Order: sequence, then structure tokens, then C-alpha cells
Amino acid sequence: MNRRMVSFAGLALAGLLTTGFSASAQYNYNAGSYYNPYTGTHTTQAAGYNPYTGAGGTAETAHNPYTGASAAASTYHNPYTGTNSQSASAYNPVTGNCAHEQSAYNPYTGAHGASETTHNAYTGATTTRSGGYNPTTGREGESYSHTNPMTGNTVNAQAVRNPMTGNYAYHYSGRR
Repeated sequence: MNRRMVSFAGLALAGLLTTGFSASAQYNYNAGSYYNPYTGTHTTQAAGYNPYTGAGGTAETAHNPYTGASAAASTYHNPYTGTNSQSASAYNPVTGNCAHEQSAYNPYTGAHGASETTHNAYTGATTTRSGGYNPTTGREGESYSHTNPMTGNTVNAQAVRNPMTGNYAYHYSGRR
């Protein structure tokens, strides 16, 4: 009996030593979320699918408790129009900076567009950019806006290309 107990304990110890210890994140299958107990970081993922239309999308959020930073992102696909879109945002409470971007693309028409906005909490400056392309008309354009609250200056710029003539039209404006 004593010999059996020693061999059983030896096997148990060998099993523990060969499997090792893992420090992986824990996954909650019901909520689609990850939690890392060592850093305290939370990440949540969700996916949606409509079997009747075939449309699908995903969403994801993340939060870091040490820095307070948080982020969110999402995607969407419509199989009937072929449209794909995405959006993402991030915020850092230590610096106060935040950013947002989004884009969309339609493969049937070839049209696409994108935009982004950033804000620097330290200077108070906000910048916005956007662009788009329409293959039906061949027109493409961009716009840019920047505001500096320290000086009170605001600058806006737009550029549009006409494919028929090959000419570009520019418009700049500023305010003090």
C-alpha cells in the first residue's frame, strides 16, 4: 500500500511538472470577453450575423485600468450591396487625447470614403480630415480642417479633381 501511494504521488508530481503553469488570459464564452488578471485589462468582442440577409458585423472594446485608456472598433459587411464599413475610436485619459476614424467601400460602384478626427487635449487643437471617390463621375475630393484654440486660428482646405478636364479646384480659408 505504501509503495502504491508513493508511485501515485510520483505520477501526480510528474504530471504537474510536465504540464507547466500558464498565465494566459481567461475567456468568458458567454460574453465573448477576455480578462487578463495580471494586468487587469478587459477586452470584449461580439459578432453578429443575420442568416436571412447574410449581413454580418463585429464589435470590440478594450479597457486598460492602469492607464485608463479605452478603445472601441466595429466592422460591418452587407453581402447584397457588397458594402464594407469600419469605425474605430480611442481615448487616453492620461493625456486627454482622443481619435476617431471611419471608412466605407462599395465594390459594386467602386465608391469609397474615409474620415478621421483627432483632438489634443493639451493644446486643445482639433483636426478633421476626410476624402472620397466616386468612380461613376470620376470625382475625388479631400477636405481638411484644423482649429488651434491657443491662437484662435481655424484653417479649412478642400481639393476636388474633375476627371473630364483633369483640373483640380482648391479652396482655402482661415480665420483669426
